[in-house]
Amino acid sequence: MAYSHIAHDCIVKNHVILANAATLAGHVEIDDFAIMGGLSAVHQFTRIGCHVMASGGSMVAQDVAPYSIVQGDRATTVGLNLTGLKRRGFTREAMANIKNMYKLVFRSNMKLEEAIDKIADEFDTHADEVLTYLEFLKRANAAWRVNVLSIHLSVQKLRALLSSPFVFRDLIDVSRSA
Repeated sequence: MAYSHIAHDCIVKNHVILANAATLAGHVEIDDFAIMGGLSAVHQFTRIGCHVMASGGSMVAQDVAPYSIVQGDRATTVGLNLTGLKRRGFTREAMANIKNMYKLVFRSNMKLEEAIDKIADEFDTHADEVLTYLEFLKRANAAWRVNVLSIHLSVQKLRALLSSPFVFRDLIDVSRSA
């Protein structure tokens, strides 16, 4: 669409949608049927999996797992692109596999390597969606692995931060000194 930018050495596969002013830095890889919302940006050397939906204004700085929805500044995974999968004709069985793999990677307390092993052992590795997910996870870089861990811990950190009596006092002190 208008004002979208694809920098050098990017790989953009089939049926990808870049909405207005979506921007890709160099060496970005975007897999099939991904959708980048308006004013979204992707950091260099980042991989976007197939059937991903990045919401408008997302600043994607790390790899995005297939079938996911990401949003926000320093975009984080917020769920699965179930509507997109239904529109693309995914079966109930395939969608159940994707949901269960997502839960293992993003919602369990397993390390990524443990989740990969469990997916390889418990899922039909001949199914396209399972193969796609496993291949992506095996190529995940160290920064993305840390992001998966941070998603596990973010709820506990937020609760601890909000329960601290100093948070609001510090904010008031900063606003008075400005």
